[in-house]
Amino acid sequence: GIIFSNNEPWLQVRRFSLSTLRNFGMGKRSIEERIQEESDYLLEEINKTKGTPFDPTYMLSCAVSNVICSVVFGKRYDYKDKKFLALMKNTNNIFEMTNSHWGQLYQMFSKILDYLPGPQHNIFAEIDALKAFVAEEVKLHQASLDPNSPQDFIDCFLSKMQEEKDHPNSSFHMKNLITCTFDLFFAGTETTSTTVRYGLLLLLKYPKIQ
Repeated sequence: GIIFSNNEPWLQVRRFSLSTLRNFGMGKRSIEERIQEESDYLLEEINKTKGTPFDPTYMLSCAVSNVICSVVFGKRYDYKDKKFLALMKNTNNIFEMTNSHWGQLYQMFSKILDYLPGPQHNIFAEIDALKAFVAEEVKLHQASLDPNSPQDFIDCFLSKMQEEKDHPNSSFHMKNLITCTFDLFFAGTETTSTTVRYGLLLLLKYPKIQ
């Protein structure tokens, strides 16, 4: 993947990922269209609350996640979609576990805790579930791939795999595709939605600014 890789394989995949994401609008004005479209869906969900108090965490995560999905998977999901709901739950559980006392202990003493029972092992089941979702999306993309007209990040990575299939040490293979897609989706969703949530919290705290 990108997050836990290093040296030359990391450089290759990072360079490719940045270039591909830019082609699909990241860092450009064209990404605004995807964000504007998703903000309409978000406002629609907020309006359903009819002014009653609500926790925006889930809605914001869905909105941000869908912008990433549109670039990585080439589509957005309805906020009530069962697969999407499971995906968001996995993401939330991983972050909760990572930030728990057990999660932090595991990061420091993983070699010891690997052999001891405890909730630290649950995180791997959640990560596997998220990667299984990505793997399913990759299969669908393989079936409909047109190398001359890539529609999203996965299509571009699959095309790059084809180009480098005769290079035995290539960083572009199926395992890396699934891990890179997981990294982009996972790292982008929580960070951005948390930032937006804190922005809303500050607006509530300072009504004059609001």
